[in-house]
Amino acid sequence: MADVSGGQASSTWSYFLVGNIPPAFHSADLRCHFSHYVEGKYFKCFHYRHRPEESPGVEHFESAAVVTATPSEPSKNKRTKKLTHCCVVALYNDKGMEFMGKCSGKNWSKNDGGLLPSRVRISKLNVTTSESKSIRIT
Repeated sequence: MADVSGGQASSTWSYFLVGNIPPAFHSADLRCHFSHYVEGKYFKCFHYRHRPEESPGVEHFESAAVVTATPSEPSKNKRTKKLTHCCVVALYNDKGMEFMGKCSGKNWSKNDGGLLPSRVRISKLNVTTSESKSIRIT
């Protein structure tokens, strides 16, 4: 998805990984949640494809998740790993850090205006198009 010209990443765009997206969310939910940035046309790309994400070492006592408990544990105390989704987005450079600052760590909102207990996680991606073809998350 990198905007590349002449072998170098474009300096016009900043790239971010939006994570911890609730599995029930669809594109319409994300458009609603990030409406200020969508309506302002600050995104170059925000193509949500329900990419699964698993946060390492994070275990929850919730229901809608994958059970990782052993059969000997009582069913009411099953440890689960919460399944979430993620996507890569591109914004104009002058809006990128504002996007991260205003949105990361905030509760996800439902279309009806209610808040979910889970929080938005946004990480900046440093994209280089050298021969190493590396992407670094900061």
